[in-house]
Amino acid sequence: MGKWNMFDWLNKREEEKKEIRYILSIDGGGMRGVVPAYLLSKLNKKLKEYSDRPLYSYFDLIAGTSTGALLALGLSLNNSNSSFKLEAGADYPLYETRKYKKLFKVHSEQVLKGYIKKSTDPDALVSLYKENGCKIFHQPSHFKKILGNVFSDKYDASSLESFMNEIYGDTPLSDALVPTMATAFEPLTSKPYVFTSWDSHGFLIKEAARASSAAPTFFSPITLIDRETTETITLVDGGLYANNPILAAYNEARKLYPNADEFRVISLSTCAVSSSFNASEAGGGISAWISSLWKSYASGTMEFADSLAQNIKDLKYLRIWDNVVKKKFSLDDYSDEAVTTLLNAAEILYQNKKDEIESFLEDLVNNANNDVIKFTEGKKEPLLIEN
Repeated sequence: MGKWNMFDWLNKREEEKKEIRYILSIDGGGMRGVVPAYLLSKLNKKLKEYSDRPLYSYFDLIAGTSTGALLALGLSLNNSNSSFKLEAGADYPLYETRKYKKLFKVHSEQVLKGYIKKSTDPDALVSLYKENGCKIFHQPSHFKKILGNVFSDKYDASSLESFMNEIYGDTPLSDALVPTMATAFEPLTSKPYVFTSWDSHGFLIKEAARASSAAPTFFSPITLIDRETTETITLVDGGLYANNPILAAYNEARKLYPNADEFRVISLSTCAVSSSFNASEAGGGISAWISSLWKSYASGTMEFADSLAQNIKDLKYLRIWDNVVKKKFSLDDYSDEAVTTLLNAAEILYQNKKDEIESFLEDLVNNANNDVIKFTEGKKEPLLIEN
């Protein structure tokens, strides 16, 4: 047994007094979303070594942008009508400790609070990309192949919308099993727009996913009616300001948990390679600038968010990124080569960050909150009584 240390004991007591909230944040990046999907599967397997509790239920907020929004919204989904496969097994029993005095002694009992619902199997999120890339990025017409994106968006959004209807159905955003958010952008007002499950305005999950992933030049904007205010809003991809949604997630978490002392975040990247170009050699005009400028802008917003997040005092920020993808793939490249390369890179990334990830997960298991989970009621009977 190690030597007792008063300072360690005091630090532990201070930790117990804190209100700590945990956030899962997932980047945008099109087909590169297979990287965080793979990481989610690895996180889930590691957490299963502790208990059979579903992955989503450890977090107080799950946030995503674009392809990351598809994953975030899928992860907190429990819908038998969805094409997503639910995790196997029964719902997970959740107990809470209650203390009471009896004969001048303090007793404690473990009482069944309810059952945490199973949600989407994280392994199914990997197949979202492996098997469905061609549905997400449906082959453009011969006309579009010739003229590219000059006169229209590259892909017909109806294919994307049909796919989202298949995987999410008509599930209300408010049905998310824990607080979940997706970023979008409103061009008319030049303001960020955030879909949240706790203030959903009647939106459906598929609507939030479609808006968050409406990447300019790839898919058309989406126009929705706010069912609460009856206002009409037109939205595009949240990657215009939050390809790494950590700052948007922190902002919402601060409002959602105003008494929190600290936020601890695991931020899953899509292993996007920093993009740059030599402006002095770019020449002039749209043809010289538009492609490179968009890539550099997306890269710049991610790095800016990353830099700021690391300097927020009440935010402990674990960023899962490394330069492990040596070849650049476009966000709509669903070829076998691209998917295989990205999956291999995801495994290397996990191994590179394994110690940090496992430390975060151990902390998560020991301190996870249970006050924001939607669970099915259990009988209010004690499981056992301890002196």
